[in-house]
Amino acid sequence: MVDIRPPVEQLGEEFERSPVDFFTEADMQSRLSHLLRDEIKRSDDPPLKPRSSVFSSEGMQVGSSSSYRTDYDDWIKGKVDQVSGKRSTPHLSRVRTELWFTTDFGGDKKNRVDIAVLRGGDPPNYRPVSWNKGKQSLSFEMIDHAFELKYLRERMGLRRRIDDTDIQSATVDELAEVLDIDFNGIGKDLNRLQGLSGGIEDGDGEEVGYTDLDSHFILFANYDPLRLFQPARDNLPLSDANRKIGKAFIQKLSIDFPDVNVFYATPAGYNWL
Repeated sequence: MVDIRPPVEQLGEEFERSPVDFFTEADMQSRLSHLLRDEIKRSDDPPLKPRSSVFSSEGMQVGSSSSYRTDYDDWIKGKVDQVSGKRSTPHLSRVRTELWFTTDFGGDKKNRVDIAVLRGGDPPNYRPVSWNKGKQSLSFEMIDHAFELKYLRERMGLRRRIDDTDIQSATVDELAEVLDIDFNGIGKDLNRLQGLSGGIEDGDGEEVGYTDLDSHFILFANYDPLRLFQPARDNLPLSDANRKIGKAFIQKLSIDFPDVNVFYATPAGYNWL
């Protein structure tokens, strides 16, 4: 089984060594995709093999009455069947970026993750790749690891995420309870990942299954809002309070998102939370 920790930690090391090499979140995404592909090549994990139940046109959705689009969809189906028929094809890429996927629960809702590592081998329960009006998606059963990345480039003070609370007298647990982490899409990403790795509910809120997909949230920050990596002169009057809020942030992650692996990287250091 492929170990995703080394490539994630290597990216953290590269960000610590040279943060100016990363201008955008897309830089992080492309670099991590490359590192994950290299890790898969080095591992004993089986490749993702072409097979009819996944990569043939059987089960592909089209849904258009336009003659132009229908003809084009049929042409695409033929190309998919060619890939499926060529058993000499060594493998298909298991690392995907901006991947759309669907579940059968809750009306086949579509979701997207920044990076997905697909399962290897030739499992019999893979559902066909969906091609609907030119938009491809996979089923969540094909995903082994799901990643969301967030890059906080500006200084992000967490003090303003705590409303009307005396930080000095409050405990870390109390701060974790009132701390609002729903900013810059962080809360949204974490909730999505927790939903993937936790219990699966149907449209009525009833739990209908549990996935074995591993979810990972990777948070890059230029200014260490969690105050985990203390510079030598970090002795400002508010520093202790900010470090306390950082502990509350980590505590909140463990309570609200227990099934999500969180990696935190700054120019001053990196660690799994």
